[in-house]
Amino acid sequence: MRAAAFATSALPLGNSTWLSRHTPRRSRTSPRSPDHVCCLIPPQVPSARTSQISAVEQRFRVLGADAAADLAYVSLSTGTATVELASPTWSMLMDTLASHDINGSVLSCIAERLGVPELLRLEPAHVVSVLHYLSTYVQLADAERNRVIIRRPDILKSPEHLRKAVEALETSGLRLKDIKTVVQRWPGLLLLDARKINRVTAFLQTPAVGFSLPNLRSLLRRAPWVLVYDIGSEMIPAISYLKRVLDLPNRAPVDQFIRARPLLLGTSPDAMQKVTDFMSDVVGLTPTMLSVALRSFPPLLTCSIDATLAPAASFLSKDLSLEPNELKKLVRAFPTVLTLDVEGDMRPVVNYFRRKGIINVGRIVKRLPPILGYDLDTNIIPKMEYIEQELGLSSYDILTFPGYFSYSFEKCIEPRTKFLQAKGRSVTESGLNMALGLKDEDFCVRVAKVPISQYYAFKAAFLLGRKNEKAAVEPTNDVVKESRNSNGDEEIGDETIGDERTTQNASRRLSNSNGKRRKRKFRTTLSRMPWKELK
Repeated sequence: MRAAAFATSALPLGNSTWLSRHTPRRSRTSPRSPDHVCCLIPPQVPSARTSQISAVEQRFRVLGADAAADLAYVSLSTGTATVELASPTWSMLMDTLASHDINGSVLSCIAERLGVPELLRLEPAHVVSVLHYLSTYVQLADAERNRVIIRRPDILKSPEHLRKAVEALETSGLRLKDIKTVVQRWPGLLLLDARKINRVTAFLQTPAVGFSLPNLRSLLRRAPWVLVYDIGSEMIPAISYLKRVLDLPNRAPVDQFIRARPLLLGTSPDAMQKVTDFMSDVVGLTPTMLSVALRSFPPLLTCSIDATLAPAASFLSKDLSLEPNELKKLVRAFPTVLTLDVEGDMRPVVNYFRRKGIINVGRIVKRLPPILGYDLDTNIIPKMEYIEQELGLSSYDILTFPGYFSYSFEKCIEPRTKFLQAKGRSVTESGLNMALGLKDEDFCVRVAKVPISQYYAFKAAFLLGRKNEKAAVEPTNDVVKESRNSNGDEEIGDETIGDERTTQNASRRLSNSNGKRRKRKFRTTLSRMPWKELK
């Protein structure tokens, strides 16, 4: 009785290798128990079915997909999967996949994600049509196509659904080269219902939202996962709340705010309300000040209070000793400061200035808040060393003019100071603010006291000399370049090293500077993004 019950539920033991791996170990002297004897009794499976399963398993192994072969043996032998193995369809499918270089680990990954029974039930004609469409129309290379299929093997089921989805994406403004790029990052887009894509894109182009076709194309290239959001339960409530908190008319477009932070479309009003409550209760912003701050930096509404906003506000008020009124004014003018990481961004900058003898770092921050997000190695330290070693100035000059750190070193600081030295003038005579803060015309008239043509000629020759110096020391050997790249020492262009900012627009540029850090920090708020459904 016990042996018969086990035979109907246990896996078929088709070979001695599998049996030796799964037979329980026992002592050499202990007698065999009845249960152990039952384990050695092969289940009663029709011999035809067993040979068919072995044929499938062997075919996977021939294609180099050993993991898929093991999975096929287990899943097909349990009796829970209904696959007509007597039909030649599965064999034709294997031939189709092999002819398109889908074998080995690629085939094993597809079998694992889709399931062997589902894989064997695919229609070979549908698979051929899908593969041909992805290669010829979407213009994916074989490796790119395989990566897309590995992540979403459901694409192989319906070529017609795939074509309609691509056509809907084209109608929304995406070009084929955009679709090629986007689907490699989010292959699930190809599984979206074409009617849903059309409804969402049409809604985004309504006057209440305000997207033009070029702006919609730009949005979908950056954040195609917005197509997953539901219009009634997610988009409309989010847009209504956004207009209310920004004090916008009902018919006013909000496309510029959504382009700044597409995640706003899927953020619930309750989550945004918590952020506004924090800004009002903790930071102390009035409704008007809150509206101004959020208009200048909409991503603030999607930030985490516990992980981002609260630690930053606490650091500004406690470590930098900012008064509540000072904190309020600072956040109103530069709301991006609250998105900086305390340990990764702000504290290293503050500690560096304190090591330089500047105790009241808060005074610098109040006059130039973006300095807390400047990179130490590429911005602050080189400029600080230059002002001390080359110009002979002290930390007092930094306190009187912290905007010094917002100017480009290569294009402004060094050319102007070197020009003054060439003319026999010292920076201490005019001060840093006069030497750097004036326009070129005013600088030549009021500080250098020379015609502007002389400064332009000097600057052109100076920049050319710097460029030639860099070219002379630039390694030309390919091995040296590969070694440098492997160590992560990528060259940084002049535009990146020299953050040519002014105090007035520093807040706006802060959100674009140090791009890698900004992207990494905002990933903490991306858990609600729907792109997991698109992978």
